Amino acid sequence: MSEKARDPMLELVGALPDQLAHSRGILDGLDLPVTLARRRVLLSGMGGSAAAASLAAGILDGQSTQLVVNRRYRLPMWVDEDCLLIFSSYSGNTEEVLACWEEAEERLPRAPRLIISSGGALSAAAELKGVPWVPLPGGLPPRASLGYGVGALFGLLGRLGLFHAAEEGLAEAEELLRIGNERLGPQRNSGENPAHRLSKRLYGKLPLIYSGEGMPAAVAQRWRAQINENGKALAYCNVLPELDHNEIIGWEVPTRVRAETCVVALRDRGDHVRVQRRFELTRSILGARVPGWEVVESQGNSPIARAMSLVQFGDYVSVYLAEAGGVPATPVAAIEELKEKLAKPQA
Repeated sequence: MSEKARDPMLELVGALPDQLAHSRGILDGLDLPVTLARRRVLLSGMGGSAAAASLAAGILDGQSTQLVVNRRYRLPMWVDEDCLLIFSSYSGNTEEVLACWEEAEERLPRAPRLIISSGGALSAAAELKGVPWVPLPGGLPPRASLGYGVGALFGLLGRLGLFHAAEEGLAEAEELLRIGNERLGPQRNSGENPAHRLSKRLYGKLPLIYSGEGMPAAVAQRWRAQINENGKALAYCNVLPELDHNEIIGWEVPTRVRAETCVVALRDRGDHVRVQRRFELTRSILGARVPGWEVVESQGNSPIARAMSLVQFGDYVSVYLAEAGGVPATPVAAIEELKEKLAKPQA
């Protein structure tokens, strides 16, 4: 595909480090009451608006701050007024998030609340109620605003004392992503571009994204979603050690589906030592039953940088997959059609 014909999503993927850099100023001047600082955090969000929260939840896994991502129309019953409620909707009009906001208004009126959005009904409600609002730059597909979301959310957690070394992690991630753009971007010859090579390996196949638990599992979900939305293709993910208790057996019968799969193993040096061992043993035991097994390793030192390095790799792969299939990466027609139909009164 010629340079002129390249999809705008490719440029948006390359903007990740610039978004992180810009996000450092998003919180300037924002009044964050001390009462917001809670060790239990529930973030309600969907799709691309919840991606940053999934990464944060994975990174915080096992630490004193618990962050749970809520992808439903309702708040969990365990949530009480000692929990910080964050409502994240890039457009500000996500109906599931608005439903959770309305429930919180009724059931938990004294719970501390915070909103992350570029505008819409959610931001209007925040201003009406005097709830702190983190304003994201607008005009992007939600999945292409991840850099803003990651910077804003980790910045918030850092300022509230809920996550230490947030600034250092974000700074390292920004630098690493700029290096990644040189290695993975479209200006790099396809034969020397690992993301482009992997997209060729995955084209026409069913990608199975395998990862360890915690942060890598959140990244695997991002890979799946990006391959779905950008690549217009199916993908699935599973997590070690759990898949060794079930899915490892699913490879036994030589079906046509099995022959058309390719595993992508996302590896992180923060994986539990037994998970690292399981990766090696699983690959060895499955052997030739798996027609393709590709490994992508995280880069960097801090968990934020390592997570974003894997995210960037997957984002580029998803757009190169779209190019390989001759489809535009940016439009998501089926999602827009569904939203329009949901907005109409039910007959």
